[in-house]
Amino acid sequence: MGGGMMAYMGGMLMVMYVYNNDMPVGALAYAVPLLPTVPLLAAMGVMGRYMVEETDEYLRHRTSLAALIGLGLVLVVGTLWGFLETFELVPHIWAWWVFPVWAIGLGIGQSLLARYDRIAERAELQFDDENKAAS
Repeated sequence: MGGGMMAYMGGMLMVMYVYNNDMPVGALAYAVPLLPTVPLLAAMGVMGRYMVEETDEYLRHRTSLAALIGLGLVLVVGTLWGFLETFELVPHIWAWWVFPVWAIGLGIGQSLLARYDRIAERAELQFDDENKAAS
């Protein structure tokens, strides 16, 4: 998915360059801004394929939880910002920020879950050591 994100950033830079220098007209005016969405669609496809093909239920569950954390972040930030924007307390932001915010939430979710796993593993090892010492 990392290559897809690099392609996304490259596409965004290219589109911004075209927009700032010589924006096309007609059908190209619609096609050019949509170019960065192609890597995003590919990244979603890769993630979906991973979820289908992953045989380890725990890893699949963990990936689902991380994606839900990302979705939760998008919903909370979007709702909070939307209310503030409605009352003209903050500036308008473009909707393409949704995917980067979700990806940030996905990363936060993966990090939190990895930390939880390490804590649980240490607690389990400590419990095993205490049981060995008691017997």
